[in-house]
Amino acid sequence: MKNIKTITGFILLLIIVSTTSCKKWIDEDINKDPNQPEDVSMNVLLPGIEVNLAYTFGSDLNRYPSLWIQTMSGLSNQHLAFDFYSFNESDVNNMWYYNLYGGAMSDLYVVLGKASSTGSPHYGGIAKILMANALGTCTDLWGDIPYSEAFQGPLNLKPKYDSQEKIYAEIDTLLTQGISDLGASASTFYPGADDFIYGGDLGNWIAFAHSLKARYYMHHGKRDVSYYSLALAEIPSALSGNDQNTQFNFGVNVTENSPVYQFFSVDRPGDAGVGKNLVDLMNGLNDPRRSVYFLTDGLCTPDTCYSGSAAGSGDGSSEIGEFFNSPTSPTLFMTYSEVKFIEAECAFRTGDAAAAAAAYNVAVSASLEMFGTSDAAYEATNANETSGSITLEKIFTQKYIHMFCQGTEGWTDWRRSHDATHLNGIPALAPAANNVTGGLIPRRFPYPNSERLQNGSNMSAASISQGGAGITDHVWWDNQ
Repeated sequence: MKNIKTITGFILLLIIVSTTSCKKWIDEDINKDPNQPEDVSMNVLLPGIEVNLAYTFGSDLNRYPSLWIQTMSGLSNQHLAFDFYSFNESDVNNMWYYNLYGGAMSDLYVVLGKASSTGSPHYGGIAKILMANALGTCTDLWGDIPYSEAFQGPLNLKPKYDSQEKIYAEIDTLLTQGISDLGASASTFYPGADDFIYGGDLGNWIAFAHSLKARYYMHHGKRDVSYYSLALAEIPSALSGNDQNTQFNFGVNVTENSPVYQFFSVDRPGDAGVGKNLVDLMNGLNDPRRSVYFLTDGLCTPDTCYSGSAAGSGDGSSEIGEFFNSPTSPTLFMTYSEVKFIEAECAFRTGDAAAAAAAYNVAVSASLEMFGTSDAAYEATNANETSGSITLEKIFTQKYIHMFCQGTEGWTDWRRSHDATHLNGIPALAPAANNVTGGLIPRRFPYPNSERLQNGSNMSAASISQGGAGITDHVWWDNQ
């Protein structure tokens, strides 16, 4: 018995010694990947978020809607199919799962938490404004989307879908809070060179936030005309010149090139071009912006330099010009010209034709100036409206031209223009040839297959609440 006890005691001592020794010998950081840090500071997160959003907004979210409003055209491969509305859940999976919800928006949620915990409202304000912009883009594309239960990771892998009406309320709250945060007198951490959009200029961010408020109030107007007045109230605090345009400028290095250039000139040349509807419209007006919107081989007369492909035809067309299709071309989040077009529309809809004409004239002139194509003769004809000559058709038409290569908002404008008077929208568009939707132009994106597979019950409920959520169904604010 004594030997057994001695052996047992020795084994117990050996276990204790071994356990203690292992704790001292094994480095607790041995399983930590230095390339996957457990914590990232806000000044590291912010530039990545801005790059992600700029790339996403300037790539798929630019091209796909642009095809359907016929400012771009599909010429071959997938984009020809998209051009006649053959578009399904797999075509939007990456942008939803990796770029937006799993990318920029998740990182914005982290920044919001860090800004709150560190007493850094200046970072928090920018994050709220960018989150509002991302939410606005998502809901205008898909309608009902997750937000209130999103970004919880393993705690909730099946977030519910919030109604578009509720999402719009959240957008307004985020923008209001963002403006307030940026007005705070103190912030523990604050942005500077890590802010690739405005370089930490809080005044410009505040102007952008008011501009977004005006944009999203205007979207409400199709359901409730009182929102046009709310939009007008934001204009005095919104972007006030082209020098305030909210844009992300890409770089000269191959890995820093703009998404338009990477697609049209490097990765997929020949897959898409410019749309006949836009080119014919601009040719008819002898619009000076053609020289920067489109390329020509130089073997032409002024009337034949530029051509577009008819929707669904796959015909050849001019290529996109260097303003948007160069390595360093910007992604435009919001422009001063858009703000003035918003003012013009909302003033017109509230009965102030004189204010509408004045804002419209500035909007057209600002657009020409922004693209470096100011032209006195053109402006004398197309930016010289009065209270007696201004019309809603002129406002939407010139905004349609200005919003080239800014696909999501241009598509939203076209959808908003539909009413009992404008059954085909402004400008009036004929459905693409060979279309697969029974002659209906798409009005929304399908939900991605990643949601159907991983969050199907909530996605199905959202689809049912929106009449099926097929690509020709309408989102909540698009009620005509």
